Amino acid sequence: MPSLKNILAGLLVTAAPAAFSSAQTSPMELLERGPHEVGFRVLDLTDHARALSDSFGERARPVQLWLWYPAEDSGDGESLTLGEYLRFGTGKIGEIGYTEARYEARIAEYEGAFRRILSPEQLGEALSRPMRAVKNAPESGGRFPLVMYASGAPGDASDNAPLLELIASHGYVVAGVGCLGLHGEQVRGALADMEATLGDLRYGLGVASRFDNVDPERVAAMGYSWGGWAAAWLDVMDARIDATMLHDAMPGLRFEWMTSWFESMSPEHSMRLDDTPVLDVMAGRKASMLPPVPVDERRAQSVFDESPYRSGSALVLEDMDHSGFASTTLVLFGHTKVEPGKRDRAFAAATAASLRFLDEHLRGGAPLTTESIKPTVERMAVPGPVHVDSKRGERRPPSGAEFVALVEAEGLKAGEAEFDRARGLDPAVQLFGPRELTVLGTAAFASGDVDGAADVIKLQIKAYPRILRNYMDLGFIYEQAGRTEELLETCRRMLKIDPEDPWALRRVSGD
Repeated sequence: MPSLKNILAGLLVTAAPAAFSSAQTSPMELLERGPHEVGFRVLDLTDHARALSDSFGERARPVQLWLWYPAEDSGDGESLTLGEYLRFGTGKIGEIGYTEARYEARIAEYEGAFRRILSPEQLGEALSRPMRAVKNAPESGGRFPLVMYASGAPGDASDNAPLLELIASHGYVVAGVGCLGLHGEQVRGALADMEATLGDLRYGLGVASRFDNVDPERVAAMGYSWGGWAAAWLDVMDARIDATMLHDAMPGLRFEWMTSWFESMSPEHSMRLDDTPVLDVMAGRKASMLPPVPVDERRAQSVFDESPYRSGSALVLEDMDHSGFASTTLVLFGHTKVEPGKRDRAFAAATAASLRFLDEHLRGGAPLTTESIKPTVERMAVPGPVHVDSKRGERRPPSGAEFVALVEAEGLKAGEAEFDRARGLDPAVQLFGPRELTVLGTAAFASGDVDGAADVIKLQIKAYPRILRNYMDLGFIYEQAGRTEELLETCRRMLKIDPEDPWALRRVSGD
């Protein structure tokens, strides 16, 4: 069995930090911008072929499409701010639009999540920072490849607005669709939520493909977190997709669920998993059943044997965590550089790899290799000042490496105690981690330690008692081990959260 240190293998693209320091510079601003100006607009659409039923009643399903595109420099437009992007996303599906109350509620969520990192003044400064796109800027002439983006869930494309601006500046039209699930208010991780998100993506793709500035013969799917699953499924279901990029989209033991989801909806499409190239960028501080391999080991069968995909490239970044793939988070962190240097360079590697991958598969450019993205990584900044909340002093939750080292040395009980302490120290842990637990569960399961793997996933459930996919991981462990009673008990617990969950219903009905 490989050790946890090997599973958490080092950053595969390494470079010494450049001699650059700026306390007020976001890592996004250090990435090389493309030759195009960027425009932005929001389209409020309605898919009359599908219904939405929520607290506002039943009606045709609204779909909000966020568009970034190469634009002309009109000279009189003002760049959007990060705060304006958040305003666009404050309307729920079916209640699209901006209200001051919803915006203030969203800002309060950010303040709560980042209070250990940002003061209210720093947050306000970050939200007022000009971004790159100009609202409703005139389009550049010509036709460009299309990138369909699926956000994390529940949410909208504001989670990655800075990154999507950057992609558009390199000559792509980016169409972002929120992942808001079946009812538009709460994504529970059920199959029906994924089907609804897939429907929104396919509808948005149909609309965007007809734009004058879009080349419908060159289309990529891209997704972050839950949206990565949606992008992968869009690839399987829609022959228009030529390449797929997954930004930390397939954590840990979830490959089995993705495969079953694909097959349950469209088994006849399964061969597309062999045909479409994929770039799978993963956070090494979280989970992965995939062994870390250099990005230039293309078509590496060993990487994708455990996933639905059979070809492509993988990039594992030890110095990245799940939230670091949301570029909006990086812009906020850019004021304090809490994890400067390392995470900035990891994000630069992910971004450079994504741009190279798009160029290769949508424009016939040079192949993605380690050396091709190294220059971008080397430009990233060195540490700046760190803001410390005076109420907590220097105390902090453990890093991924510290947590893994503790569990290796002292066992799961010590890990559980430290996990509880970290949650008490920083409630933001409820939002962002520690995902290292899944790494430990994966390692235990791979070694045949079923009880150890189950204990680790139970820690996840303790932290997130209403997240269905944690129960699905636990059920997967019991199912593979042939422990039927424990599997059924896990499914019954799932049905208390979602009485219509199809995965649990199938297993309980066969009891």
